[in-house]
Amino acid sequence: MEELQQSLQSIIEDTPQKLVLSKPTSQNPYKKTEVCKRQSGWQCSNYTQTQVFHQNISEQELFSHLCQLMEQYRQLNAWTACSRWDVMISKKARSPPNATRNLPSWKPIPNTTEPSNI
Repeated sequence: MEELQQSLQSIIEDTPQKLVLSKPTSQNPYKKTEVCKRQSGWQCSNYTQTQVFHQNISEQELFSHLCQLMEQYRQLNAWTACSRWDVMISKKARSPPNATRNLPSWKPIPNTTEPSNI
């Protein structure tokens, strides 16, 4: 559990714009939860089969709220301005969570504004 908390703290320090929690445990009534950055804090959207329930949380509540949510989910994906985080927990939660930070491989976009001579 301590490794999970360290991973969540690293994600929060990286200033994510959006977090998606998926792969719910059996006791969870929601299929997935999205946590999105808003002007005055965070909005948590809990999805069932046919409905969405929203909850607003403050910056200070984000870490404890994510810790509570991760007890009900086995996967978290987070997107920041320049990276993506993936956290996965095994079904039986015996091994520590696997948290990886994926940095994009930037490739230059070819200049398409010049007309081509065909």
